[in-house]
This record gives sequence, structure tokens and C-alpha cells, in this order.
Amino acid sequence: HPGYSLFIKTLGEFKVWRGPVEIKTKEWSRDKARKLLQILVAHRGQFIRSEQLVDWLWPDKSREQGKQNLKVIINALNRILEPERQGHTPYFIERNTQGYGLIDFNKFFVDADLFEARVQLGLKYYQQNKLELAREVLEEAVSIYEGDYLPEMGYEEWAPLDQEAMRRLYMDAAGRLAEIYFQTKEWTKCLAVCEEILNKDSCWENAYQLMIMCYCQMKEKILAVQTFQRCKENLAKHLSVKPS
Repeated sequence: HPGYSLFIKTLGEFKVWRGPVEIKTKEWSRDKARKLLQILVAHRGQFIRSEQLVDWLWPDKSREQGKQNLKVIINALNRILEPERQGHTPYFIERNTQGYGLIDFNKFFVDADLFEARVQLGLKYYQQNKLELAREVLEEAVSIYEGDYLPEMGYEEWAPLDQEAMRRLYMDAAGRLAEIYFQTKEWTKCLAVCEEILNKDSCWENAYQLMIMCYCQMKEKILAVQTFQRCKENLAKHLSVKPS
């Protein structure tokens, strides 16, 4: 045991900590080592065949050349994650006859896993009408989501469908939190969350509706009208529909 766990940030940007120590950019001596870790994180909990990793990382190389490259990159990644390791079996990156993987969730923590768990719990509290508990948990969830899941992966062949799923989870969580703020008459907080939602999806109609209701409660009729016009323009531009 190296004496620490890994904390892996995947929302908004990709960063890794060995315990309290962040792995600095200069330590990623090989870009492919960083990319390999992203692949293993995206498919955490399962082994990925070596042949599959080779195809993803070196699609233009022969299978034999790719296998040699993979050995080099695996060794480089293990040295980055465990710089003090001396000869013993790598602790974080596990290997079997099927391939390599991040398997033991007790050895590493991923912010996306915490985000997902907090959203599910917050929505459960909301459905049970436990609004104070829902508010506390959803506020934490929304604060964890600092941007898209593994944003560097883009449309890579190895990329799972989690990016859009994470974004939808955020929208659901933020939408419920905004509704709670409206119910507790915290207009400014409700407006702020709605703006965050619209920054990620300018056609999220419920956010516009909540904003208009907030402005009406605040006696800001001009802002309410402007918000409706903004909604109308964005729905027409991006979806070719009218506000419901």
C-alpha cells in the first residue's frame, strides 16, 4: 500500500491527487499515460483488453508495436501514480489475463461518483418533500459539478455516453434546487441557479419560467418581459418552437 488513495477530478477538467498532493502537469511526462488513465477512469470497475487499449491509443500502429508501446505507457503511468514504488505489484492499476483496469473503488475516489450519489439522494429527499434535506444535498451536488465530464475525451471512440448523462443529472439537480429556492422565496438564489442552467442549455424552458415568476414577485416587470423575450428568441433559434 503506497499510503494514500487517488482522488480523480473529472468534472470541468481532469486532475489527479496522490492523497493531498496534486500530480502536476510536468509529471505527466507522456501524454499517452494521461490519456490511458482517462480511459481507465471512464471504464472504472472493469478490465479493458490490452488489444482494445492498443486500438484506442495507437490506431495507426501495428498490433505488435502497439503492445510494446502499451507496456511502456503502463510502466510510465504506474511510476506517476506510485513514484516511491520499488518492485512490488502496482497498487492502483490492476492486471489480469483480460487486460488492465481501475477495479477497487476503495483505492480511488472520482468526483463524478460523488456527484451522482448526491444528486440521487437529493432528488429522493425532494420527492419525499423533505425540502431542507434536499436543499442541503442538492447544493453540494451542484457545487461539485464544475463542467462537463472528462471534457478532454470529446468524441473519442473510447468515450462512454456518461458525458451527456452527467449533464442531464446536473440540470435535474439544479432545476429542483431552483424550485426549492422559489418555494422559500429566495428570489436572488433562484435566479442565480437558473442562469447557471441556461449557461449550459439556453433552451431549458423551466428555468425561464422560474425566472419570470421571480421577477414578478420582485415587481420587476420589465425584467420579466425581457426574460420571456430571451426565452422566445432562443427557442425559436435553436429548436424552432414557441414557448409553451
